[in-house]
This record gives sequence, structure tokens and C-alpha cells, in this order.
Amino acid sequence: MVAYLVKAVFPEHSEQTFSMIVYNNGSKKDVETNVRGDGWRVKRVSMATAADLTEVSPYPQVIRQVKEQAALRRKADAEATRGADAEAERRVKQLAAIEAAHQRAQEESRRYAISKATGDLLSYRLESALFGNTRIASICA
Repeated sequence: MVAYLVKAVFPEHSEQTFSMIVYNNGSKKDVETNVRGDGWRVKRVSMATAADLTEVSPYPQVIRQVKEQAALRRKADAEATRGADAEAERRVKQLAAIEAAHQRAQEESRRYAISKATGDLLSYRLESALFGNTRIASICA
């Protein structure tokens, strides 16, 4: 079994370079192929020294740590997206409420103008089927 020092980037996590020890019986190319198969972008593969074996974490530990961090980042991104969606929905509802209030105010203003135009002599009770310009035409007739 040969120990290799692999420096690679896990694109889903960040552009940070990770160093790890990979134990394999094959060549450097075999190690590189295996690591790339797990989603890593390999920068360099070299034989590990005795100092590397004590200072650098083994591959299974590094990949577990990086995948956990990537999962946490995806979860945080999903929560941020949900928060933005909820905020957008709240704004749409708020704009709809403002528009409805504006429509009600316009209708009240129109009714008030009609009642002032008709005066006290004409009753404001018109047919319920008449709306808008038809109602005004009925009042004027």
C-alpha cells in the first residue's frame, strides 16, 4: 500500500485547495482517477512523506468534512431562497392590498360625487344592476 499526497479542490464547496492522504496500491494516475470520480478537481498527486502522514488528514475524513460543509451551505442557500420568496410574496400581497384600498377610495369618491350631483331631490337608490357610466346616465336621465 502506497500513501499519496493529493491536493484537490471540491468545486461544490469552494475554490479552497484541500490536502489529503490517499492510500492506494495503484499508480498516481489511478489515484487521480479515483479522486476525480468522487467529484474532486485534482491539482497535484505526489508521494507522501513521513511528515505528511502525521500532518495531513486521510481522504475519508477530508471528504466527509467537505461534504458536510457543502450540505450545510446548500441548506443555508435554500433557506435564503425561501426567505426571499416569502418576502416577495409578502410584497405582492401588500401591493394588492394597497391597490384594493385605492380602488375602494376611488369608488367612494365617485359615489360621493354622484350623490352631490343629484342633490336632495333625487333619491340615490338606483337599480342594483347599474354600474359605472350606466348609473351616471340613469341619474342624468
